[in-house]
Amino acid sequence: MKLSTVLSAFALLLTFSPSTHALDTKCVVVGPSASGLSAIAGEASAVQTQADEIESYLRTNSSPDWRWVASEMDYLKQHVLNLQKSVASFERSEPNLTEAQSEQLERLKAGLATLTVFVNNTYGMLGDEQIMPHRNALISNAKAMSVRADLIRSAARSIRVAESA
Repeated sequence: MKLSTVLSAFALLLTFSPSTHALDTKCVVVGPSASGLSAIAGEASAVQTQADEIESYLRTNSSPDWRWVASEMDYLKQHVLNLQKSVASFERSEPNLTEAQSEQLERLKAGLATLTVFVNNTYGMLGDEQIMPHRNALISNAKAMSVRADLIRSAARSIRVAESA
């Protein structure tokens, strides 16, 4: 076999084989599943904003009104309920996820479970209609809710576009 024939065959093989750059692709969730992830990220952002407002209010007011905090918690709780529905809907859509995306989904669900616990604990502290005995704990809960909401938002974005292995 001539050397030129071997080189031609080798060049042809290189032309049709995937390059290493082609293997570094992103796995993107599209369609209804993608809009579901956008809804999750949006609700998580709303929770984070609400939690930050509660934390700021408690930190800066010398005599905070428990009714204001309860009212804001009602809004936050509604966003958490919307998050739960959005996550359940996303899972029902049975998207094809990579291993990395599945890991992010589990991270998102764990963050949502923890966020729900903080919301319930906060409501428990507000039950006696007095903020001052619980002020530091309420501030800590609000900060924790903000952190969990950011984790959920970040995980939703990571699920939407993930590097393939």
